[in-house]
Order: sequence, then C-alpha cells, then structure tokens
Amino acid sequence: MSFPGHYFRSRFLRWSVSCLLVLSGCAFDITHVKQQPATFAAVSGMTNGFILSHDVKATLGTGYPTRLKSGTRWQPVGVIAQGTVFETKDQIVTVEASNIHEAQLVVSNGFITGFYLPVEKTFAPSKSPIRIETQPLETNRP
Repeated sequence: MSFPGHYFRSRFLRWSVSCLLVLSGCAFDITHVKQQPATFAAVSGMTNGFILSHDVKATLGTGYPTRLKSGTRWQPVGVIAQGTVFETKDQIVTVEASNIHEAQLVVSNGFITGFYLPVEKTFAPSKSPIRIETQPLETNRP
C-alpha cells in the first residue's frame, strides 16, 4: 500500500524532470545590438544625398548582417556625433540580433560608421567602418 505523500512526491519529480527537459530544448543564445546614446539633430534642405553604387553588407557583430542594395537613393535626415544620418524609401533597413530594430544609415567621410535607431534614439556602431562607393543624387529642379 502506498502513502498519499509518496504519490505527490513522485508526481512532482516527474513534473520537474519534464520541465527541465522542455526548458533545455528551448535554450538559445541571446545577442544584443550594442547601442550608444545619440543626440539627433534634424536637417532640412540638405541636398547631398547619394545613390549606393554597389551592394553593401554591414555587420554589427551580432551575426545578422544588414544588406544595403545597390541603386538605393539615400537622403540626409539629420546628424549625430558619429556622422550624417541617411534614410531611403527604396528598401526597409533594419539591424537584427534577438530583436529587430528600424535603422537609418550613418555615414562619415565616405564610410558607414553604423546605424541610427530612431525608435530607441541610439547609435549602433558597425563592427568596423565600411567604405562605400556612391554617385551624387540628382535633385529635381523646377
């Protein structure tokens, strides 16, 4: 004859082992986009936009590169300490780790220095600066 306490201990032990097995199967590495505070100053009337001449793969060290397409048109929208912030309407730009963040390109002296994250209001530096080849963006004049 078994005692009620034995029944509950046995049931608890089975439940505990089951939980451990499930949790061990769900384990994953968490990576984060490194972010630095950034003071964004909007700009208007700047006409020094550009067209990206070649595809670019920018990495932040998260294992998920951001791919920028050749032929995309980039317009300046602001400045931060790390460079000029550009946006494009030609593709969706994001940076990714365990989460996905909306991003805008940051360029300084012909190099991508990283991405400005407008929702978080932070700067995510690239693993290393990336030289880009560009063509001037023609502005429509009346």
